[in-house]
Amino acid sequence: MDISKIADVILKLTISLCLVALVLSFFKKTEEKYAYVEYHGGYQALGYINRENAFIDAEMFFDDKKITDDWEEAISILEDSEHGDILNDGFELNIDYGVEWDASKTTFKLSTGEKKFVSNGELKASDVLNEIKKLEEDNIQSYRATSAQSLRFEKAPTDSFLSSKVTNWLQNL
Repeated sequence: MDISKIADVILKLTISLCLVALVLSFFKKTEEKYAYVEYHGGYQALGYINRENAFIDAEMFFDDKKITDDWEEAISILEDSEHGDILNDGFELNIDYGVEWDASKTTFKLSTGEKKFVSNGELKASDVLNEIKKLEEDNIQSYRATSAQSLRFEKAPTDSFLSSKVTNWLQNL
């Protein structure tokens, strides 16, 4: 057998194997793990989810000046209040809570609630602490259910326009 015939057989075999692999890849079932979050304003593509957790954000003000926007620091300020248990007139605490996803395409926070505390000179720090700790516990208990209701999963969008058209055409045969 001459070399050109051997090369021709190898080439035909290689092309045949590539075509079989290509055809089989069109029929391979892809998993639907690409996440989209649906919310009151529409939807957002998240991508593949790396992390999901409950979040709580806080902004604390006194006389319209921001003291902090850090949750832990706000708790610490309330716990270590030098002014006793009564929060002075002009104190304001805004809390936003919900579910946060860190995904391959973006990070997204879905707010599921908010709470505002405004002191008229009679608000107690201990009452605020008790209420926000309850909010935190409730948020941790409910974020998975909120996530399940808010997410939908699909196949990842294809990067190639041509390959998606060929795949759709073959599937419709």
